Amino acid sequence: NDLSRIPSLVINVIDESDQQFDLCMSPDEYILESMDPLNGRSTCVPALQKGSTTQPVPLIFGMTFMRSFYTNFDIRNNRIGFARSNMSPLPAHAKCSVDAAPLLRRAVWVVSVFVALFSVFFACYVLFA
Repeated sequence: NDLSRIPSLVINVIDESDQQFDLCMSPDEYILESMDPLNGRSTCVPALQKGSTTQPVPLIFGMTFMRSFYTNFDIRNNRIGFARSNMSPLPAHAKCSVDAAPLLRRAVWVVSVFVALFSVFFACYVLFA
């Protein structure tokens, strides 16, 4: 299975100063290869668990997350700290983006805005000229 076509998982976290920072997991970290018991073929399965309706979170990261990040629970100060694990294939300060081609997306947006504005001006010219 080719995991290179699957995007990184970006987990947005808000710190004690209300600043957002991202924790990034590569597909190798959050996708597991499994055998389908019905047909024996290899299949990819996300290694995340859905939380129950009685839990305050929609997803449980569990061991998948713990393998990628050292996690320090500071009970006394009500804090949690994260550091990338040496088991992770990503470097310590890895940056990742959900958008694989942000420049292409921006270029398409600019062209779309230009075409929309041109269409409005042309319609006004035709109607009022």
